[in-house]
Parts: sequence; structure tokens; C-alpha cells
Amino acid sequence: MSCQAFCVEQKHDSRLICLHNPSSCPDLQAGSTATHNIGGFQPSVEAVMPYVRIWVHFVWSTKNRYPYLLDELRQKVCRHIAENASSKNIYLDCINGSADHLHALISLGSDQTIAKIVQLLKGESSHWVNKENLGRFKFEWQDDYYADSVSWSALNSVRQYIANQEEDVC
Repeated sequence: MSCQAFCVEQKHDSRLICLHNPSSCPDLQAGSTATHNIGGFQPSVEAVMPYVRIWVHFVWSTKNRYPYLLDELRQKVCRHIAENASSKNIYLDCINGSADHLHALISLGSDQTIAKIVQLLKGESSHWVNKENLGRFKFEWQDDYYADSVSWSALNSVRQYIANQEEDVC
């Protein structure tokens, strides 16, 4: 049986470090060189620190919940937000929504805050929609937003929940 957490071999002395429960990790037995793959991330020895994996489910809505993001426009906005996130080193796992709000699953980086990510994604996307004249009138997001942490065990459920919004763009 392997440890459920992420263990990594340290370069300088070939020891394993278990970030879950070192006293009960079977991979810490003498001579073991096992590592665990979490969420598709297999750390290299150089990537030991910092390792941050904080998943956040974000939801933000259009101004006054107006159903602005109809079909094709919603898909364009989601694609644009995904491209913008990537260019800003924001790990956006999936994004989707309905006519009046969007959901996003994001893994925070070590130097990122919830407020900064929301500011970057909402602000730039509303600017882009208006600059490209994609709607009949000025587009705005509601000032507020929802953000909640997601445990490792709930990731797939949240992904499925987001995918089951009106259009799947995960």
C-alpha cells in the first residue's frame, strides 16, 4: 500500500519526504525511491519547493445577473478567459457557465491570491468583450464573486458539476 500523499526524493541526501503522514508512510522504508503522482503533477527533484496545490472553485456573474452570455458568446468568453489565464500563468483547469454566470476551477500558484486572479480574469474579459463589440451594449461583471476551496477528493465532482452547466468547454 502506498501513501495517499505526495512523497518526493530529495536530491541532496536521497531521503523521501512524505507531506501526508511521515510516520505511517510505507514509502519511507529504507531504500525506497517511490514518488507519487498527484493531479498529473509528477515533481522533479528540482521542483520540491515551493509546491502549492490549492484548488479553488470560482463563480462570478454578469452585472445584475443579466443573461448576456448566450451560446456562442459564452463559448468565446470562456475560451478567451482560458487563453488569458494561461498567458498570466494561472492554472485554469476548466471553465463553463450559463447565460448569467461562469464557474471556473483554478489551482492557485505560490504567488497568487484569490482576489488577484478574479481581478485579472474578470477585468480583462469584460474589457475584451467591449473592445471587440461582441454584444449589443456594454458588458460588465457583477462586483462580487464566490470562491471556495476544493479538496483533492472532490476535484472530479467539481469538474463534473462545472461541465454540466449549459455548454461544456472544460
